[in-house]
Amino acid sequence: MADTRKTPIIQISGLKRLSIKKKILQCIQALGGTYLGGSIYRDCTTHLIVRRACASEKFLAASAAGKWILPPEYVLDSGRHGRWLNEQSYQWHSSVLKDWSPRELQILNSAKCWRQKLASSKMPGAFQGWKVVLLTEDDEHRQMFERVLKAGNAIVYQQISASNEITHVFKKKVEVDKEHMKALNVPCYSVSYIGEYLYGKEIAESRAHMLDSDEENCLDLSQCSTVNSQIDILTDFDMGDEECSKLENTLKDEVCAPEALKSKYVPTLIDCFITDVPQGQSINSGFSQGTIHRIEYLLADALFTEALEELRYCLSAGGLPPAPLIHSLMKHALEGDAGPLFSPMFMGILLEILHHNPPWRVPLRVSYFLDILQCPDCKKGTLSLLEMAIRFCIDGGPFCHHTPGPVQPGLTEFLVELLRYFLRLIEYDLHDLNSNNSGDWKGANPTVLVKVFWSVWEKSKLTTNPIERLTEFVVIATKWLNASKEAAKIELVYILHSILGVVVEYWIRENLNWDLTEKGVKDLAEYLVMLCEDFSFMDLETLITYQQSPWLNMFTADAIYRKFCLQNSIAFHPEPLSLFKIVSSYVTALGRLSSSGPSRARNPGGKKMGPWPGIEPHTPEFTPSDDSQSPANVLPNLPAFKKSIGDSKPLPAHMNIPKGLHKVNMVGETLLHRACKRNQVERLIGALHVPGVDINVKDHAGWTPLHEACNHGSIECVHAILQHCPDVDLLTQVDGVSPLHDALSVGELDIAKLLLRQGGAVLLQQRDKSGRTPLDYVHSQPLKEELLDIVREGNSPRDDQGDKLLDGTFLEMCSCLLSCLIMNYLVVYNLPMHGSFESSEEVNSQLARFVAVHTFEKVTSMWKESRLIRHAKDIETLLKMSEYYQQVPNVLKKGCGIHSEILLAYLQILAFQSEQLNKNQG
Repeated sequence: MADTRKTPIIQISGLKRLSIKKKILQCIQALGGTYLGGSIYRDCTTHLIVRRACASEKFLAASAAGKWILPPEYVLDSGRHGRWLNEQSYQWHSSVLKDWSPRELQILNSAKCWRQKLASSKMPGAFQGWKVVLLTEDDEHRQMFERVLKAGNAIVYQQISASNEITHVFKKKVEVDKEHMKALNVPCYSVSYIGEYLYGKEIAESRAHMLDSDEENCLDLSQCSTVNSQIDILTDFDMGDEECSKLENTLKDEVCAPEALKSKYVPTLIDCFITDVPQGQSINSGFSQGTIHRIEYLLADALFTEALEELRYCLSAGGLPPAPLIHSLMKHALEGDAGPLFSPMFMGILLEILHHNPPWRVPLRVSYFLDILQCPDCKKGTLSLLEMAIRFCIDGGPFCHHTPGPVQPGLTEFLVELLRYFLRLIEYDLHDLNSNNSGDWKGANPTVLVKVFWSVWEKSKLTTNPIERLTEFVVIATKWLNASKEAAKIELVYILHSILGVVVEYWIRENLNWDLTEKGVKDLAEYLVMLCEDFSFMDLETLITYQQSPWLNMFTADAIYRKFCLQNSIAFHPEPLSLFKIVSSYVTALGRLSSSGPSRARNPGGKKMGPWPGIEPHTPEFTPSDDSQSPANVLPNLPAFKKSIGDSKPLPAHMNIPKGLHKVNMVGETLLHRACKRNQVERLIGALHVPGVDINVKDHAGWTPLHEACNHGSIECVHAILQHCPDVDLLTQVDGVSPLHDALSVGELDIAKLLLRQGGAVLLQQRDKSGRTPLDYVHSQPLKEELLDIVREGNSPRDDQGDKLLDGTFLEMCSCLLSCLIMNYLVVYNLPMHGSFESSEEVNSQLARFVAVHTFEKVTSMWKESRLIRHAKDIETLLKMSEYYQQVPNVLKKGCGIHSEILLAYLQILAFQSEQLNKNQG
């Protein structure tokens, strides 16, 4: 069998004798290995050759990365045998270690433990999950520490920021703003902690050049609560790992189980569910031809009440009227020629049919309801009937077919009831799915809801054309509602939001996949928010408060809030939503938002570029004039409409998918990359309006569309990306080159200003592989000062403190979003809301105890499931909510309206529950 071992890539450390080093190099060359010289550690290294254990950069980095650390004999013996030998037999046997000190033995054993731990768990590094800021005046030492941390897979940031969720701050001979650190709840360590974490506390006393020997900077374990309970790597390692592994497996069955995705939607229109209805595959008509002819004769003689009474009598006997008869009755109801009592009686008959014949995955019943719920003349399907009903209710739009006479009074009420009936019908589908724990859509018995909103090949998508059209109708109706609040309009908007909520919750329950659910609902929420670009505060509040699906409500509130923050130069890293992110980053950002208002973000020309152009600071509540109440003045503002709502194709936005959207060329460039390189802003925006499009997609070299736009001077494309994409990653780098590096390297100062207004000072601190910051590309001092002024404006004390309220309406809107976000997050992710663990109580209590005693990082260090790691972080956040409550901006505590008071009450309740949870763990 051929040898499949990879050729070693070797570095050497601490080998002083040139003769030995020369022999080693000769052996490496003879065996076809690779030798990397120099004094710095290289990530591609596979083997480190050392004479003795030490605390050098290479030794620390190799330990953190789990690389082989071997004596020179390994290479020399391999050279004598003519092949690379097995490393296991050269792991420092007793003849080599006889004159080693206990400290050296401890370092070596720890390095061995780390290699075995990382190899067995496939964890990328010893510092996995660390998010670090290095504070040191010596740039050379800072780069050295950074290489060691990155070798262990830590993420190193250039400054302390609440939005970065920093876990460790390391300092060396530099003053630290202790008050700022305390406010961010960020633990601060001496750099000696790096060695202590890898090799044990005793190594911190070493005077090796890599570690900090300054006594005043040594770690004080008694004052650092996050390290007090750290499990010693050498003495308690295996036991801790075993317990954490068992806990992970238990949590998988509870937290990640498909049952945890059970719908949170509460049906409101179903009075009671019939459980004793026969579930046979056939349906009994119970209507003889004589009965059908008798009813038809009564209708022909305009005896409508008598015809309906005859029909009701047959229903009570267990019959089911044929679809043509229902179509005949519906035609009379739609044309309004049967009197005011006919429509309510007819709807009562439809409800009775549903009550006695629920379509619980019985194919014939499903087909029956799809057959009767369509236009009796056009017969284009259920979706066509629903669209016609919605259009007519909103602005009196025309029917799908010609009507013989004028529209009769009461038709709007009948169509609203018809939409309510459809909602009741699909609520039956959702109830059946939740109650019977049905499998996926692989079965042969689909439902009414599936047949209407999904085709056979779209079952894993939440952004199908029917759902997109429904979403657009929801947006239109929401804006139309605030133009003139009437009871019928309120009812219609509620029904449309409920239908969309049932569709979302049904799709989640059918797929039972956490990753798919989060991506699908987030894409739909982003699409919904994109349609709301001209919404006022009042419209946005209505949109949020009427949404019925907790999942959709959560991601919609998240998307709107991130857009507000992006508009005001507050950027968050594109990490998954978590409770920690909400209470530490989002709530903290509320101070800056309330101190600036929505007018902060401006383009180079000075015009507002916010995602909602109609929002003005100090704007009173929207009160429409008489002219504005007309739907004609409201609906055309929606960018999704290319035609008027009365056209035969009212919602063609989903049809305008740019050509070549999914085409990738030989170098990995998507349509987004190509549009940004050529400054084709309309093509770019068209692509961004398609749900699921990833603005952070990378080509084969790692470049994103934003990189390309900055490098090619496509300022309109940069502007569009920053306006429409709150998830855009401003910090992404290729060989250290960030979008800001790209812009300044080609002299695009206007693009650089746009980026700095959105990303702030952290963008200026990024370094490329040559160690240059973006400002190093600017040779004019006045231009440097101009760029720095933008950063200083964004980081003004007024913004950070959030004590001065400039826009109470804006604060109320943001508070409304955060209230919905917090409460729905707790519901969606099954987190305790009453000071105790209501679901999965035992396993969550055990997790809380582990996190409280051993820290979140230690408990999850070996875990691979991102969903479980986030759940553990959420539990830690709940345990620390009393601390996070202290970071709440003062402007929120002062309060200015009902939404800010509600948000503050939620945070106070969580802080109180935090104390209760800690007591329970104690």
